[in-house]
Amino acid sequence: MQLPDFLIENFVWELVSTIIGVLLTRPILNFYHEKRYGGWTLTLVDKDKTLGRDTTIIENKEISTGKMRQIRETPEELQVYLKGICSPFHRVQCDIEDYKLVINEPFSFWSLFLRTKSDTGKNITRDNAFVIEDREKRLYIINIANDQKPENNNPLPPVF
Repeated sequence: MQLPDFLIENFVWELVSTIIGVLLTRPILNFYHEKRYGGWTLTLVDKDKTLGRDTTIIENKEISTGKMRQIRETPEELQVYLKGICSPFHRVQCDIEDYKLVINEPFSFWSLFLRTKSDTGKNITRDNAFVIEDREKRLYIINIANDQKPENNNPLPPVF
């Protein structure tokens, strides 16, 4: 009769340790994700340079922790997300990655050896950037007045 007692004792111990493990690690993991990916906001602005108007804030919204985690894990998601945010107000024509300016990026030792994707050869400043990513303030600013038409404006030939 020792074997069933041993099995029941081990089963109860495994059940209790699993429940305690889930109850302790889940809040710690949520806190870690909130600290790393939380607190990002997105501001959609329009500044008409021809009329000399001040900047008009069209929309200001928070980016959820899960969405920011998804954007950080796959950078291609950023373009899809930002074009989706802009779509009710403006049709984006430029490639967001080509006209994105990253400011206040924390220094990383590995950045000395890795080539960044933002090296497109274009001189992007605050005045002509379509998207400004401020990593210190955790802020994306989209200026729809700085949307550029793509250089290759030729439509694709018809497929027969």
